Amino acid sequence: MKTLARWICRLLAVVAVVAALPADADAAWFGLRNDTKTPLLIQVLPGRPTILYPGDVAWDAIIRPGTRLLSVYDPRAPQRPIYQGKVNCGAANQFFSIRLSGPGRIVFVPTRPSKLPRQP
Repeated sequence: MKTLARWICRLLAVVAVVAALPADADAAWFGLRNDTKTPLLIQVLPGRPTILYPGDVAWDAIIRPGTRLLSVYDPRAPQRPIYQGKVNCGAANQFFSIRLSGPGRIVFVPTRPSKLPRQP
């Protein structure tokens, strides 16, 4: 009898885990490509800062849609942001090219990525 009860508990645990998987499989992506000629320090909060070299792409999985704080710094002067703003990350994938728009100014241009990363 105890063996049957253990088996049922294990089965229920597996069912609970499998039921939770589809929510994570639908995660959206937020991506940035550095199309400037200098490295940039990128931080999407919540998250860790990343140095994005020219031509590199950074991806952030958006498990829960919501507002994220996006900060861009010059790695040689990380105490002074080049850009700081809020990004509304929803259920759809978003990808931006970071480009210069003047001395010390950048713009985010919506574009299409060459490929999306695999689901987290």
